[in-house]
Amino acid sequence: MRFKKGQSGNPRGRPVMSPEVREALRAGGEVAVRRMSDLLDDDAAWGPAGWLSPMEQIKLLAVAHERAFGRAVAVSLDQQVVVAVPRGDGRGEGSDQLRQLAALVPKH
Repeated sequence: MRFKKGQSGNPRGRPVMSPEVREALRAGGEVAVRRMSDLLDDDAAWGPAGWLSPMEQIKLLAVAHERAFGRAVAVSLDQQVVVAVPRGDGRGEGSDQLRQLAALVPKH
């Protein structure tokens, strides 16, 4: 379905969430963060002999990285160097570190 130019795809906006639901999600989120932290600290979970499967290890690390640094908009693979560019205007936290990393990437 195509929209006319200037027409919103969601004219009513995001549905209003009740305060009770919002608080329940926040409480569950705090528990999830604590559990993820416990998993990240559990050395027996990691590596080829770890009790987490390799796919679970990768997914957990990806989620933890997104929560810490934001979701990558683009990823470039170049000569074994991976550069993730976070969303935002480039003036936020970590942008100096990102510029330092970008300086290390070979230019073509």
